[in-house]
Amino acid sequence: MIIDSVVWIALKYSRDKWHQQAVKLQEKILSAPKIFITEGILVETYNFLLRKVSAKIALETFTDLINSNEIEILSNNSVSFNGTRSILEKYSQLSYTDANLVWHADRIGITEVLSFDPGFDPVPWIQRIS
Repeated sequence: MIIDSVVWIALKYSRDKWHQQAVKLQEKILSAPKIFITEGILVETYNFLLRKVSAKIALETFTDLINSNEIEILSNNSVSFNGTRSILEKYSQLSYTDANLVWHADRIGITEVLSFDPGFDPVPWIQRIS
């Protein structure tokens, strides 16, 4: 499964409107055999926590995500940039990070995305779990 930045943020930021829902998803997250995140998800999570919570929590979260044996970070290259552009052309409501997540999900055959963002809903091969 791929987990969007809004879920990681909500888990760490108790004032987030999705915090309680994210806490309810923890069991699903912890039992997942493999979790994927993109570089963009890592960047969004870190930057948000740095601004809204603290540098300490942002760095701890970043370190936990990159050091976890259960999390694979999906990197970008010229192929993924071009693929992301094609997703943006079809689904203009998506942010770049979300379109990149959709491209990577399609490439590796993942259909489930943990997210509170309804922007994923028009993408037919993505099932948003919230």
